[in-house]
Amino acid sequence: MRRTFLIVLVTGCYPPTAVPTAMHPTASATEPSVGVAVGGAYVTQEDTSLINVPHAEGWIRRPIGGAAQLGVHVAPNIVHGGVRYDVAPLSNGVGLAIEPMIGASYFRYHNKPADPMDQEEKESFLTLMIGVVPTLLFPAGQGFAFVSAKVGYQSARNLEAMSGQDDTQNSYVLGIAAGIDVGGGVSLELGVHRLDDAENEMIDSPAAWLIVPTIGFRR
Repeated sequence: MRRTFLIVLVTGCYPPTAVPTAMHPTASATEPSVGVAVGGAYVTQEDTSLINVPHAEGWIRRPIGGAAQLGVHVAPNIVHGGVRYDVAPLSNGVGLAIEPMIGASYFRYHNKPADPMDQEEKESFLTLMIGVVPTLLFPAGQGFAFVSAKVGYQSARNLEAMSGQDDTQNSYVLGIAAGIDVGGGVSLELGVHRLDDAENEMIDSPAAWLIVPTIGFRR
């Protein structure tokens, strides 16, 4: 999976992740929310790194009855859809929410050299993913604090693979996000993700790390 990570680093993007890099949850699943998170992103793998500023993500969340909330989350090069369930409401002291989700991403890189003697470069990946994000919520001043664990799995298919070539690369994501809602629809968050391949290889590829600090605004 290392080659895929390095391709997106060189082209100025970072790899898609099976779970959102910025969560900025509402206090409960019964609250509607339209918002955006703005900040920066830093990704590193072995001796290669990328800093992306500004970084932005947006979402729309709507209650769907009971203690459930349907959400659509859009970030650079990826879209996620999920359903949040409040296992324990925050109003009882400490809240627990669980959000299973799916996502998809399409990436294409094409370099047509000016010199016809040079080789043309083409890369195209379709990535499908699944994940789950359990979140603990705690009362804090006028708002609340939250900690989210993140677990995800994704499969990227190389649409430009030659006949007979292994065209599927699988990887998993482990991460954590911690933040605080300070009231007035404003929240602060830091997300950290570890992306590693799930392939059987003679030499294991190094993991990539993605760090995303953001400030969220929602209505």
